[in-house]
Amino acid sequence: MQSSHPRIPIAEVEATILDDGAVLINVKRQACYRLDRRATFIWLRLSEGTPILDIAREISGSRGDMAATASLVESLHEKFVHAGVLGTGGPEPNYGPQRGRAADNAH
Repeated sequence: MQSSHPRIPIAEVEATILDDGAVLINVKRQACYRLDRRATFIWLRLSEGTPILDIAREISGSRGDMAATASLVESLHEKFVHAGVLGTGGPEPNYGPQRGRAADNAH
């Protein structure tokens, strides 16, 4: 499991934060993703460069299952990068247009 990997938002991504989550649009790919509250929180923290394990600690607190939470954050991290809504600092991967929710099957 990766413990950090700071990421940056991709310039072509527009984010609209809503009461119950967010909508991310990758203008270049013409793809739109709807995130629930948890996925929105994770995307925001990853886009700030917060390490994965730090995000997992914030979510799980003292009562949660840290391993399961870290696995969830890692899974969403990979989905965000693959969907083109979170960058690595290098060239954006060319996976082609994606439609649907970035957080599908995340939890």
